[in-house]
Amino acid sequence: MKHVVHLFLVLCVGFLLLSSCDPSSAFTEVSLNAIVEGSSRADDDDDSVRISPSNYKMALTYFALIKDDGDTVTIIEEETPEVHDFSSSVPLSGLLLGRKIIPKGTYIGYEMRFTYIEMDLFSSFDVPAGCPDETHTLVTNSEPDSGTDRVHHEHTFRMYFNTDDKFYKRDFVVKTGEDDSENPIWSWMRWTIEEKDEMDGFFITQDTHPTTNMIDLFHNEEFWGDEADYDNPDTLITISTEDDTGAVDANMDPVTIKVDTTLLLTINIANTFDFKDDVGTVYDNDMLDIGPFYDAIPLGEDAGDMYYGDHGYHPMMPVFTLTAK
Repeated sequence: MKHVVHLFLVLCVGFLLLSSCDPSSAFTEVSLNAIVEGSSRADDDDDSVRISPSNYKMALTYFALIKDDGDTVTIIEEETPEVHDFSSSVPLSGLLLGRKIIPKGTYIGYEMRFTYIEMDLFSSFDVPAGCPDETHTLVTNSEPDSGTDRVHHEHTFRMYFNTDDKFYKRDFVVKTGEDDSENPIWSWMRWTIEEKDEMDGFFITQDTHPTTNMIDLFHNEEFWGDEADYDNPDTLITISTEDDTGAVDANMDPVTIKVDTTLLLTINIANTFDFKDDVGTVYDNDMLDIGPFYDAIPLGEDAGDMYYGDHGYHPMMPVFTLTAK
């Protein structure tokens, strides 16, 4: 009889230990999906023009949920960016970004990092006469056959938020072609061209990062940090519901997760490229026209300065909203 009682106690203790260690009692599975939308957003009261991209990609490296006790629970963490393409047909449930077993509880926010956002924008390109790039395909394809209306095509741009090899934080580059292996060629664009003995090209295509004078992303020292760290891959830009630095709009209503749950990250990209039309010129058309500021002062005489395109380029952040489905 003593042996039976002893065995019974051992079984009971073992059952209690197994129950307390059973992950299903304290954990559940979360799927993280994302979808892009372009619903209207409020415009600022200014004279700028805002347009929305068409095709859209995000190179995601990190996503984590923030619990109400302050703990951070990581769902995605990759050294190499995972590129999610929203350009093709995407279901209403969104693209699957990640899936993970996480602790049950109440989550009040999130944080994420991406290397770049890639988007297509209808745009044209123009450069001063004598510029080496006046015969570049992107420029010649933008020239009107007759009249003064510019010809706009879809062109692919990347906006870098974290450093990746020769591309630094704040870089804004355009796809200018493909190499022999059909890999895309990305080029920086020169902000200012001066007339001198040999005029600089507008597109900067090289294996190393240019030193100065490129069109870049929005100016905000608090968001981007020290300019000396733009080339540092270990100094990371993180988007968070806990921080609106840089006019980042990241939202989440608190959600209590007790069972398997799908979270949907909605990325609103409407009106996220802002610029000022060069009023009274061929670029005054509510369309994106890209070119340099041209500082033409031959022989010390002011021959007049102008923009070869619009100006005040300001690619802006999307609005991110996370909800439970």
